Amino acid sequence: MTALSVQERQVEQEDLHGVRPQLSEDTEMIQRLVDELDMHLNRLKSGTAYEEAEATDSAYTKGMDFRLMFLRCNRYDPQASAAHIIKFMDVKLKLFGKTKLVQDITLRDLGEDDREVVRNGHLQVLRACDRSGRRIILEYPALRSFKTLTNELRARFYIWMEVAKSPEAQRKGVVMVTYGVGTLRERLRGIGFVEISKVALSVPLHVAGIHLATDDLRHYVLLKGALAITPAKLRTRFKLHHGSHMECQYRLTTYGIPREILPLTEGDEAILEYHLSWYNSRLLGEGSDGYVRWADSSIDQINEPRLLDVLFGKRINRDGGNRTLRSHIQALSMEYECADKTRKLEMVEQVINDIQSSGGRFLVQEDVIRDDTTFTTWRFLRLDEVRGRIHQAFRNHRRPRVALHEQLATIAATKGTPSASVFVEPGPNDVLFGRKRSNTGNKR
Repeated sequence: MTALSVQERQVEQEDLHGVRPQLSEDTEMIQRLVDELDMHLNRLKSGTAYEEAEATDSAYTKGMDFRLMFLRCNRYDPQASAAHIIKFMDVKLKLFGKTKLVQDITLRDLGEDDREVVRNGHLQVLRACDRSGRRIILEYPALRSFKTLTNELRARFYIWMEVAKSPEAQRKGVVMVTYGVGTLRERLRGIGFVEISKVALSVPLHVAGIHLATDDLRHYVLLKGALAITPAKLRTRFKLHHGSHMECQYRLTTYGIPREILPLTEGDEAILEYHLSWYNSRLLGEGSDGYVRWADSSIDQINEPRLLDVLFGKRINRDGGNRTLRSHIQALSMEYECADKTRKLEMVEQVINDIQSSGGRFLVQEDVIRDDTTFTTWRFLRLDEVRGRIHQAFRNHRRPRVALHEQLATIAATKGTPSASVFVEPGPNDVLFGRKRSNTGNKR
């Protein structure tokens, strides 16, 4: 840090915490940067894989989307972007050969062993973003497995490039988290670190922060020593977290990565459900020619739900939007039971509006069969379907209380006590007796 100026340190810290203002783009500025990028590429391309790619398909190498990926990644520095493109093409040629040099890599371009590495969940793109709206790429070191290191390098390249295609990720950057605590601790002891680093540096992803969490003191000390000799500008983006699950998760929270978005069970074991859905959606979304047919903006179907979405289906994560829906149902259930039909309709509309205004959507899980293989995808519910499911949610919330009331009434009748004296839920002005009871009536 001391090797950086005060202004440089401030910029790096703002980037790490996600408070750095984004530079607005306009047509004139972009064209000027692209012209400068061309000039630097012409100076550097001789004898490189980029020169070969340009000769094969100049429309690909000169495409605006392709060039903007690198300009945004390098924060609109044309010279750095040109060097990055040269490095990217060299790595891509080495991993996939000449035939894929001017094509976007899809799952179908990967071999079976490559796809198994993508599927095993050691590297995941989380459904939720951090507090600054940046995508999070999570790695569980204990889940690393591959037949050859090349399988893993190709799988990592594919996953990272899937994120890099998003204009939002290009502008805001991404956050990487390596979570090696408890049973998720590193087992392969850094095998392929140099090769993985080369691929990571070639991909056009602006990494705003890298968080390394571990409970292994020896590993922590080694990482600390390695960071000491890392260039100052890169070192500011690394944050080491040592301790138990609770301690590491708390420290991640201070950087805008809350515990609830990490795919972990209550026992802090890895959850792969969403990652498998992400994988299947991409496998389903690619046609026989390898091009992606579906996008998140599709009217009827989407590949991936978001954290605030309300999800209906089997074996789904009940956090996020589903938790919000439950809180609405709990808060309004007593009024709903006493309301007439018109008021019930108004309450359902209120719940729908509240969830949609916060960015949530109502999705149902569906299985689609293609080529004798079943894939999971998501469909938007129609408004009448949403209303029906929320009405059902109110009824389902009422049933356990009604059953409990009937059970208590039976017990009271058996003991000769009038059933009317048994209440399931006290009123706000009732005086309560028992352990840890607090109510307005007690205060009087």
